[in-house]
Amino acid sequence: MPIGYAIDPVRQLVLVRAWGALTDDEVAAQGAALAKDQRYGEVWRVLADLLQVTEMHVTAPFVHRYSSPMLETKRAIVARSGVGFGMARMYASVNSTEQSSVAVVKTIADGLDWLDLPPTTPLPELLDATFPTGSVPGKA
Repeated sequence: MPIGYAIDPVRQLVLVRAWGALTDDEVAAQGAALAKDQRYGEVWRVLADLLQVTEMHVTAPFVHRYSSPMLETKRAIVARSGVGFGMARMYASVNSTEQSSVAVVKTIADGLDWLDLPPTTPLPELLDATFPTGSVPGKA
């Protein structure tokens, strides 16, 4: 599956990374897995790294159906321009509330800054070994 997550309990940070072709079903499965993970706190910060996504097959109806503002949380979605960036902006627009805010940015450093973390914050490693080697998204 071209999406995975890692949890940094010390910083109360969830790193979600996606790569390759991304679909509605894969996003839903990742969300369900995270919701069941007992290490995850609902008010934690989330950094979603979409920089390695090559094809975006996440649909607008899915974004609206799947959206649910989280309680008192900040989320940053890192995406390049194009369809992925546009879908991330749509997600942000339907998920930002007074308690929950979502920013769409173009670099990991900007995402960390939005989450009130230094740009040199070490990111947790995904346990899924299928993340493309040779690319270090935290260095963008």
